[in-house]
Amino acid sequence: MTEKNCFIIMPITTPEEYVSFYKDDDNHFIHVMEHLFKPAVEKAGFKPILPVSQGSEIIHAEIISKIESSDLVLCDMSILNPNVFFELGIRTALNKPICLVKDDITKKIPFDTNIINNQTYSSDLSPWLIHDEIEKLEAHIKVSFNQSSESNSLWRYFSLSSTAFPAEINEDTGKLEYLTMQIEATRNQIDEIDERLSFPQKELKDRNDLTNVLLKLVKHEALKYDIVAQKAYSSPEGQIIVFDKEITDELKSDLEQLGREVLFNEMEVHPEKKKIRYNF
Repeated sequence: MTEKNCFIIMPITTPEEYVSFYKDDDNHFIHVMEHLFKPAVEKAGFKPILPVSQGSEIIHAEIISKIESSDLVLCDMSILNPNVFFELGIRTALNKPICLVKDDITKKIPFDTNIINNQTYSSDLSPWLIHDEIEKLEAHIKVSFNQSSESNSLWRYFSLSSTAFPAEINEDTGKLEYLTMQIEATRNQIDEIDERLSFPQKELKDRNDLTNVLLKLVKHEALKYDIVAQKAYSSPEGQIIVFDKEITDELKSDLEQLGREVLFNEMEVHPEKKKIRYNF
């Protein structure tokens, strides 16, 4: 019998304003994925399809494909992440099975919990608790799928009647078109931020925006060398970007050029060669 797939849609990064709720773990949701979701999905008899792929922005095209093709989607509504609800909306439009969960930090979701079957899991990933959490989630996954009749429970809640169908687009052409749109959108963001930087009262917010745009561009550059830019944050010394591997000389040269193009005037590689620092 062919193994069924379960695609996981969930927050990946932990927003700064939520980190204190998760024991100051800024990789909290990565740990939830690895230590709770993945083993529970496997124990429920599904092959887990994780929402990460080399940190590339073109992953969004792959996410849409997995949302459409997977036998089940496990949706974590914790912290009410907008991307997660966008992806949940696509799955719902296709009228395909879902399994809804949230953590105990997230007190409310935009549904009547008495009508929509969902489960709250403990955000505490302590070893003495995680075993029971895995077992409870395993049971919830099985019930959600077995009771779905291969349809989406939100259809009954919203009284939907028309099913969406995926567009027939060549995979390579579709990815190229998506990448082109991403590049154009990023250029527009840079132009807007460059213009707004002329107003001193907005400087701090705009610099944070610019750092986020820079991170997107750095990810694209780093992937050429099979290196993942994992996150960016501000420090008194400048804007820091963290990588999963040591930075090569070739990538360093590319990133210096990129920094000049995006209004940063200095770049320095950390001695351990897994971080860079940009200054305005």
